[in-house]
Amino acid sequence: MINNQLHQDIATNISEAAYLLWLLSRNNIGFTDLKVLHNRFIEKYGFEQLVNVKDLLSDITGFGTSIYNEVKGDKNNIVMLKQKFLHALRNNDEIVINEKDVESLINDNEINNYHAPMSADVYAEIYLGRFYNQYNELIVISPLTVSLNVGATFGRFHHLIDTETLAKLEHEKGQYFQKSMHDDNVEFVFYK
Repeated sequence: MINNQLHQDIATNISEAAYLLWLLSRNNIGFTDLKVLHNRFIEKYGFEQLVNVKDLLSDITGFGTSIYNEVKGDKNNIVMLKQKFLHALRNNDEIVINEKDVESLINDNEINNYHAPMSADVYAEIYLGRFYNQYNELIVISPLTVSLNVGATFGRFHHLIDTETLAKLEHEKGQYFQKSMHDDNVEFVFYK
């Protein structure tokens, strides 16, 4: 019998990598920025209008290439990361983030939990064997690091699933929720 299951450590490593990427990202980008951009688009172009992408990205006729405008006091100006980046450039080397650096990121950064995604899909590839720098296993996180709201694509097709299966999925989701509530590393915040 063939077992086609991945070890839980692989999922844990990918989860930790996603958390680290979130710690390294700007804290104030997310749904708020999308809402602002959406409102700007509607104000400028109105509803139901086709807009040429070149016109949209034009500094003269559209929004320009910098859709996100840096705000004063961006809380995620990570000096440590800039230093590591410059060191890697000077020495033609990789950027290495160790456990001490991760602890520093966790303790020093102000993470905006309100605008954090509730969940995310993480795309990763797993390479097995001694193919890359003598690693036995190598997990590569996709450059398309996350898409917000896990299951959003699936949600478009939920009407095609019978109600019994949907009830089972809801029950399973509830079990995961209860399990994660007992995990010391997880905090759920609900807003009304």
